[in-house]
Amino acid sequence: MKKAKLAPLLACTAILAICSVTAWAEPKTDKVLWDYWYTVSVGKAPYEYYNDRVETKKDRITCSNRAWKKEEDFINEEQLGAFAQNDDALTPLFFNFHSTYRSTETMIDGNVKDKLLTVKVRKTGTDLPLIKRGIPKNMLLSSLVPVWLGRHMKELESGKTLNFYTILEDNLEAEFSTVTGTVQGQKPDDFAIKTKTQKVLIHLSNVKSIWWIEASGVPIRIEIPENDTIVDHVTADQAKKFLQ
Repeated sequence: MKKAKLAPLLACTAILAICSVTAWAEPKTDKVLWDYWYTVSVGKAPYEYYNDRVETKKDRITCSNRAWKKEEDFINEEQLGAFAQNDDALTPLFFNFHSTYRSTETMIDGNVKDKLLTVKVRKTGTDLPLIKRGIPKNMLLSSLVPVWLGRHMKELESGKTLNFYTILEDNLEAEFSTVTGTVQGQKPDDFAIKTKTQKVLIHLSNVKSIWWIEASGVPIRIEIPENDTIVDHVTADQAKKFLQ
């Protein structure tokens, strides 16, 4: 939800983050739903920090993500914006992604209309071939998967297994193929009890991740055992000092 964030974390990633909202109802006014900061450690080594901000704007939900990650002794910044209708299905509208790695600049613009995803990619001044893909009904943008989780909290609290479809907005290598995910509510452990969160198990792209989420779906912690990745919700000051 950003391969370093969305693919690993929602592949689990990251995706994404939300503040506590006990139940969803269509907002009557514009509202910031969350504005959370996170750190990402891989093998106990500091790797990345990022900020997720999600808002409702009339009939839309928007997600703005900024990430800073350490790669080969460089700190690279990425920005992601995702937009969906504020309906039951969180119907995707469009998204954009921008990253700079040394001399390589990548710009991605995706648009969804009539169940067709069209993606324009520009890499270091060169336009790549247009990508077009049909998408299934109820497909989610990965940045907004936490919103979807929050709207299904009662089912997750009862231990049900739910399925969803998503795309990773930065996944150029996979040409934005639709990915099937499953999520199942788990019995609370000590951390869930301490933080008053719901523990869930997510499988995405054959990668297992464990999330501890607030009532709205916002993750307080994400663990990906396969690559020893841990994502923690922290203060803005803690995040900005993480890679120093």
